[in-house]
Amino acid sequence: MAQSSRNYTSKDLKILFGLSAMRCANPDCRCVCYVDENDKDKGVVIGKVAHIVASSDNGPRSDPNFPKEYRDKYENLILLCGNCHDIIDGQDSTYDISTLQKWKADHIKWIHDRLSEGATEITFSELDVISKYLTNDDLQPNSEFIIITPQEKIQKNNLTEKTTSLLRHGLISYKKVDDYISNISKIDPNFPRALKAGFVSKYNELLKDGYIGDDLFFELHNFSCGNSNNFRIMAAGLTVLTYLFMICEIFEI
Repeated sequence: MAQSSRNYTSKDLKILFGLSAMRCANPDCRCVCYVDENDKDKGVVIGKVAHIVASSDNGPRSDPNFPKEYRDKYENLILLCGNCHDIIDGQDSTYDISTLQKWKADHIKWIHDRLSEGATEITFSELDVISKYLTNDDLQPNSEFIIITPQEKIQKNNLTEKTTSLLRHGLISYKKVDDYISNISKIDPNFPRALKAGFVSKYNELLKDGYIGDDLFFELHNFSCGNSNNFRIMAAGLTVLTYLFMICEIFEI
């Protein structure tokens, strides 16, 4: 079977793995596509990138009329474990385009549902994990936190429903973050500024790399939770990101 050369961008792959929560999109599987490092070996990615419409004109689920410039883009990609990848490509009549499109859409919804559940279960323990990862004492922005209008910020940055739905999940435990930061600030007055500085630094780095809109938000979420696939940590990272989105200078205002 002839194969076309793959032309994935780093951005599309990061978004795919991030929005998939590093899990197989097969609803009967959903295994974590990563094996943690141990004292002998480094971690191993066991996920495979699959095409919904084939990358080549005669590959599994091929459609010669599907524009070639879109074949390796995020919208046409789905993350699967190695076993499920080989099955869907080997049985492409059973696992057709519409089936994989539904898998992907259902997988995103499933992840959002887990984030909502995780947000209700967030404790100071998860927030402590996130804050220690994010704070950077070497960065000291001059401006103070300011209140912004979320909808105005969403519109100005061309954020779509994909991002606003995540923001809604993040708002579930907004008060917990506010209380957490308030309590830590009594011990370390510099903490809010350091927390913000970590995000602002990453935000500026992503801007330089060409990330905008939804893609920028998704990457900041990955950053906020340390690329974790633990839903409580992911929810905690999203909640912190939502908090900072609403009160400081992350994204244009």
